Amino acid sequence: MLAHKYQEPQPETGRQWEDVLTEKLQLCVSAVFLVARGEYVPEKEEDNLRIIVRAALRLRKMVREDISSTDYQITVGATGEAFDPEHMTDNYVMKGPVPQVGARVACPYELGLRRVDRREEGGTTVVRSVTLVKSKVLLESTINELVGNPTVNRYDVD
Repeated sequence: MLAHKYQEPQPETGRQWEDVLTEKLQLCVSAVFLVARGEYVPEKEEDNLRIIVRAALRLRKMVREDISSTDYQITVGATGEAFDPEHMTDNYVMKGPVPQVGARVACPYELGLRRVDRREEGGTTVVRSVTLVKSKVLLESTINELVGNPTVNRYDVD
């Protein structure tokens, strides 16, 4: 995806997360002091902010929300692709049975959205994908029904 090209690299270790979060917290605190016209010396307060960040990370780990990497991906049904009801919806479902797995996609209708989580568990990276919004498609079988000839294949209509 194009967005990944410009995305900042994510920290990989707990220490890197601690450093990044401490730095972001310092920026927030310095903005508050700036607006309040107070004096803020980051070097003096870094240890205190680091303690807060460590406590927050420990608390997060205790409630089983260990740091993970999450990407969101746009999905689209491609022409000629096999219909997969787990990831797609037939937008123009006609009377009768639900489209079969493997029916051919004529064209995409609406985009879908998928979340991909990467998490470290026991020294290995575990990847889990969840479809948040199914992409909507128009199936070849729907076109065949509209044409009135269910034996027409791949739009070869005279």
